Amino acid sequence: MDLPNLDGKLIGLVLAYAPPNQSAMVILERAKLETVAGRSFVTGTIPSDDPDSWVRGLPAGVAWEFVGYYLVFDSLQEYKARVKMTRPPWWRRLLGRANA
Repeated sequence: MDLPNLDGKLIGLVLAYAPPNQSAMVILERAKLETVAGRSFVTGTIPSDDPDSWVRGLPAGVAWEFVGYYLVFDSLQEYKARVKMTRPPWWRRLLGRANA
């Protein structure tokens, strides 16, 4: 199996078998592929400056076989900017519903 070179990158992982109503993405800094007990894992650290995450700064890993897709970000700032685009201010959400 050919694995991508993720070394040192900031990546977002979405699980292949996540419930359809969940679009949770695992974000890892300093990602790398490692073999643990004969299985391939994407490992890294949960970003430490993410105020919305109670697991910030912890090491983490996701088994490669459970990754549905992954995204590579240039920086944590790029990731945050993209997330911000999906969460408009409260007043835009209200105006958007009123115009629908």
